[in-house]
Amino acid sequence: MPKNKMSETELANLKPYQKGVSGNPAGKIAGTKSRKILLREWLEIEDEFDNPLKAPDAPLERMSVADRVTLAIIRKAMNGDLAAFIEIQDTLYGKISNKVEIEQQSAQVLIYLPENNR
Repeated sequence: MPKNKMSETELANLKPYQKGVSGNPAGKIAGTKSRKILLREWLEIEDEFDNPLKAPDAPLERMSVADRVTLAIIRKAMNGDLAAFIEIQDTLYGKISNKVEIEQQSAQVLIYLPENNR
Protein backbone atom coordinates (compact mmCIF):
# COMPACT_ATOMS: atom_id res chain seq x y z
CA MET A 1 0.00 0.00 0.00
CA PRO A 2 1.60 3.33 -1.04
CA LYS A 3 2.12 5.97 1.60
CA ASN A 4 0.56 9.38 1.03
CA LYS A 5 3.24 12.03 0.91
CA MET A 6 2.51 15.49 2.22
CA SER A 7 3.46 18.61 0.36
CA GLU A 8 5.89 21.10 1.88
CA THR A 9 2.97 23.43 2.62
CA GLU A 10 1.10 20.69 4.47
CA LEU A 11 4.20 19.86 6.48
CA ALA A 12 4.71 23.53 7.31
CA ASN A 13 1.16 23.69 8.63
CA LEU A 14 1.95 20.91 11.12
CA LYS A 15 4.65 22.93 12.83
CA PRO A 16 3.60 24.60 16.08
CA TYR A 17 3.62 28.38 16.35
CA GLN A 18 6.67 30.00 17.80
CA LYS A 19 6.38 31.12 21.40
CA GLY A 20 5.04 34.66 21.64
CA VAL A 21 3.66 34.64 18.09
CA SER A 22 -0.10 34.67 17.58
CA GLY A 23 -1.78 32.09 15.37
CA ASN A 24 -4.02 34.90 14.14
CA PRO A 25 -1.82 37.98 13.88
CA ALA A 26 -4.55 40.11 12.26
CA GLY A 27 -6.92 39.29 15.13
CA LYS A 28 -10.67 39.66 15.10
CA ILE A 29 -12.01 42.38 12.84
CA ALA A 30 -12.96 45.51 14.78
CA GLY A 31 -16.70 45.74 15.38
CA THR A 32 -17.30 41.99 15.02
CA LYS A 33 -20.12 40.95 17.32
CA SER A 34 -19.78 37.91 19.55
CA ARG A 35 -22.24 35.05 19.21
CA LYS A 36 -23.65 36.01 22.62
CA ILE A 37 -24.48 39.52 21.39
CA LEU A 38 -25.94 38.23 18.11
CA LEU A 39 -28.09 35.69 19.93
CA ARG A 40 -29.36 38.32 22.35
CA GLU A 41 -30.26 40.65 19.45
CA TRP A 42 -32.19 37.88 17.65
CA LEU A 43 -34.04 36.90 20.82
CA GLU A 44 -35.10 40.51 21.45
CA ILE A 45 -36.85 40.84 18.06
CA GLU A 46 -40.58 41.36 18.52
CA ASP A 47 -43.25 40.29 16.11
CA GLU A 48 -46.73 38.79 15.95
CA PHE A 49 -46.55 35.10 16.88
CA ASP A 50 -48.96 32.37 17.78
CA ASN A 51 -48.90 31.55 21.47
CA PRO A 52 -48.10 27.81 21.73
CA LEU A 53 -50.03 27.61 25.02
CA LYS A 54 -53.26 28.78 23.43
CA ALA A 55 -55.59 27.20 20.89
CA PRO A 56 -54.31 27.10 17.30
CA ASP A 57 -57.10 29.44 16.15
CA ALA A 58 -56.30 32.08 18.83
CA PRO A 59 -55.24 35.47 17.49
CA LEU A 60 -51.55 36.25 17.13
CA GLU A 61 -49.84 37.98 20.05
CA ARG A 62 -47.03 40.51 20.02
CA MET A 63 -44.02 38.99 21.80
CA SER A 64 -40.28 38.62 21.52
CA VAL A 65 -38.59 35.58 20.06
CA ALA A 66 -37.29 34.82 23.58
CA ASP A 67 -40.88 34.82 24.89
CA ARG A 68 -41.95 32.46 22.12
CA VAL A 69 -39.07 30.06 22.83
CA THR A 70 -39.89 30.13 26.55
CA LEU A 71 -43.55 29.35 25.84
CA ALA A 72 -42.53 26.52 23.51
CA ILE A 73 -40.39 24.97 26.27
CA ILE A 74 -43.32 25.25 28.70
CA ARG A 75 -45.59 23.61 26.12
CA LYS A 76 -43.12 20.74 25.63
CA ALA A 77 -42.93 20.22 29.40
CA MET A 78 -46.73 20.19 29.62
CA ASN A 79 -46.78 17.49 26.93
CA GLY A 80 -44.48 15.26 28.96
CA ASP A 81 -41.03 16.21 27.65
CA LEU A 82 -38.82 15.48 30.68
CA ALA A 83 -35.82 17.43 29.32
CA ALA A 84 -37.99 20.55 28.95
CA PHE A 85 -39.37 20.10 32.46
CA ILE A 86 -35.85 19.72 33.90
CA GLU A 87 -34.71 22.84 32.03
CA ILE A 88 -37.56 24.84 33.56
CA GLN A 89 -36.87 23.47 37.06
CA ASP A 90 -33.13 24.18 36.74
CA THR A 91 -33.83 27.72 35.56
CA LEU A 92 -36.26 28.46 38.37
CA TYR A 93 -34.66 26.63 41.27
CA GLY A 94 -31.06 25.98 40.21
CA LYS A 95 -29.49 22.73 39.18
CA ILE A 96 -29.42 19.92 41.71
CA SER A 97 -25.87 19.18 42.67
CA ASN A 98 -24.49 15.78 43.48
CA LYS A 99 -22.67 17.03 46.55
CA VAL A 100 -22.31 14.73 49.50
CA GLU A 101 -22.85 16.33 52.88
CA ILE A 102 -20.85 14.81 55.69
CA GLU A 103 -21.49 15.38 59.38
CA GLN A 104 -19.28 13.95 62.06
CA GLN A 105 -20.85 12.91 65.32
CA SER A 106 -18.29 11.36 67.66
CA ALA A 107 -16.83 8.39 65.77
CA GLN A 108 -19.78 7.98 63.40
CA VAL A 109 -19.87 9.55 59.91
CA LEU A 110 -23.27 10.16 58.30
CA ILE A 111 -23.57 10.68 54.54
CA TYR A 112 -26.70 12.30 53.12
CA LEU A 113 -27.41 11.95 49.41
CA PRO A 114 -30.12 13.95 47.61
CA GLU A 115 -33.32 11.93 47.31
CA ASN A 116 -34.08 12.65 43.65
CA ASN A 117 -30.60 12.18 42.21
CA ARG A 118 -30.72 12.72 38.43
